[in-house]
Amino acid sequence: IERWLAFLPKWTRLHEPLALTLGAQVFVLPVLIYSSGVLSFTSVPVNIIIGPLVPLVMIFGFMAMMLSVFGSIIAMPMVFLSGVSAWLIIWLVFLFAKIPFGAITISSVHPMMLAATYLLIVGIVFRKRFALLTTRIS
Repeated sequence: IERWLAFLPKWTRLHEPLALTLGAQVFVLPVLIYSSGVLSFTSVPVNIIIGPLVPLVMIFGFMAMMLSVFGSIIAMPMVFLSGVSAWLIIWLVFLFAKIPFGAITISSVHPMMLAATYLLIVGIVFRKRFALLTTRIS
């Protein structure tokens, strides 16, 4: 996926986070549609925006846990910072969820369609490896 993002200027440093987000979205999208029946058009932008906040929640939460051994009062600043970071993530998700036409409902997806979609994704991702494997065998 990162190759497809080569058009982005290097100074933006968006290649890796965008590739990570898009890769995750591609692989979970069929299951999300199958289980919830919703296709969100805002999920990729909001995930790119909140991506840097997730490590903050984790780091502050871990630091709060470690400091809580010495007393809950000592851990409170880290709990507060973790809570603020988590609140910001939730606020951004709700903000993007309010965008008109940001998602569409898909009535039902057959399990075979889900399996076929994953076969297609795996085929696209690993097509070069499959080609190398078949040329070695023959």
